[in-house]
Amino acid sequence: MSLISNVITSRERIIHVLVFLISIIVVVCAFNSSIQYILGYEPKSNIVKSAQSINSTFNSIRHGYNDSKGYYQIPTTNVSNFMSPKFPYQTDIFGIQKLYPNIDNGEEWHMNMSDPLHDPQFDPKVELTHNDEDLSWHVDDSKIRMNVYTSSGYNESKITTYDQKELAKSGYMQSPNDWKNVEMTGFVKYEEGNDDQNFAWYARGGKHTDSEDCEGSAYKGQLFYEGDSRFAKQQWFVSYAFTDEKEQVTHPLKDRWVGFKFVVYNLPPLKNGTVFVKMENWINENGDGITWKKIDERIDRGHWGERGEHCDGKPAQIITWGGPIATFRWDNADEVDIKYFSVREIKPPTPVIGRNLWV
Repeated sequence: MSLISNVITSRERIIHVLVFLISIIVVVCAFNSSIQYILGYEPKSNIVKSAQSINSTFNSIRHGYNDSKGYYQIPTTNVSNFMSPKFPYQTDIFGIQKLYPNIDNGEEWHMNMSDPLHDPQFDPKVELTHNDEDLSWHVDDSKIRMNVYTSSGYNESKITTYDQKELAKSGYMQSPNDWKNVEMTGFVKYEEGNDDQNFAWYARGGKHTDSEDCEGSAYKGQLFYEGDSRFAKQQWFVSYAFTDEKEQVTHPLKDRWVGFKFVVYNLPPLKNGTVFVKMENWINENGDGITWKKIDERIDRGHWGERGEHCDGKPAQIITWGGPIATFRWDNADEVDIKYFSVREIKPPTPVIGRNLWV
């Protein structure tokens, strides 16, 4: 009887030890997941081999899926997308899906599809020709810089400093309602040009000119005519830092309508006050305005770029402030049709504790 009792006691001790070890592992894993956001760490990309393998695990997350509460799940391409927050399914005035909701009382601009040339907030700088067969407009200039102003307009005299450290403190370049956390959307049909070039939507600065080079700061989302994706950080005019191109994220753009969204927003401050910036590129390949797919993303953690000191910032100064102008740009595309352009100030997603949302 004593022998049996000793065996039971030994088994209980083993079970207790195993339970304790398992508890330690769970706590460490949860802590590691949370601390990656807090410290800005980036996990190893080889933890996920493909989006298909994740789909088999996260069966509740689908392209265009609305859950039982009526919330839409963002279309996804990699592990970080599955950590994106839920939000009510909404569309803009054109019926185009909003990826992120508008901020309360925030700036919002939509292209005047009937008369875009008489919009005080829109300066396309080129002639636009209406396409009679649909609502779109035709552009045949090879150098495009279509500027969109906030409701405050653009007034260089209101810009009191170009010191990037001071801009980071104030949060804006010209006015408190400058474009900062924005979702920029445009539908384009590329017909002819140089396939090595790209469409670039960008914000967080003013005019890009030699006369005031430090006014030309921006984060840019780029979609190449041949189907590649990239981000650019313009520390000033003209000083660039680029990400590597993600190749063939979509088919070549020629002769088809494609929706392109560039999203940029500040992440919540870290404990030391540092603010990182998240960028996302999205495409709507079939032109329906609803089935969007994330094709690229990047976080600026302050190690990207090296010439910020030219404008009194840090060498890799993070562009955390807003700017009075958002721009739709492309070069060397001689024939392009456009429609449904918009810029909206958005409510950035909130981190989920215990999940590495910001990879």
